Amino acid sequence: MKISKLQLIYLSALSMLGFIATDMYLPAFKLIEQDFATGPEQIALSLTVFLVGMGLGQFVWGLASDRFGHRKTLFAGLTIFTIASFGLAWSEQVWQLLSLRLLQAIGVCAPAVIWQSMVIDKFDKKTSQQIFATIMPLVALSPALAPQLGVLLTEMWGWHSIFVVLAITGHYWR
Repeated sequence: MKISKLQLIYLSALSMLGFIATDMYLPAFKLIEQDFATGPEQIALSLTVFLVGMGLGQFVWGLASDRFGHRKTLFAGLTIFTIASFGLAWSEQVWQLLSLRLLQAIGVCAPAVIWQSMVIDKFDKKTSQQIFATIMPLVALSPALAPQLGVLLTEMWGWHSIFVVLAITGHYWR
């Protein structure tokens, strides 16, 4: 079975979203720190909390995908991610930042876990290998590109725009 360009773009977006959500806000740490009137430790903790959420989400979404199917599970995860991202855009206190980053990570972990099994279930072995060979370099680049996009968004519209863009992206790819 052959893959369409649209399917390839969709799978690429799913595979990269978690890495982008992890790193896009890093350049805005200082601005977030100033807005929340807190020290760098609290803002840095939001990255740790996110990584914990990514770890926890793997247990949840793998089992959920097996039980409820890829589409429903992906929709649920991206919905959580989208809501948490919108909440982050309007968060005003550190506890909100930390709790919403945890939820955001748990949600975005769904596509990170599910996209590969979607490929394996839908395509033959040769096509699956071609898809992985095409997407994996993009996945490898996304942690390097995400902070650059974060800088651009922060300079144009402020740090809140990073989370608005992530929310719109999550909503679009549901």
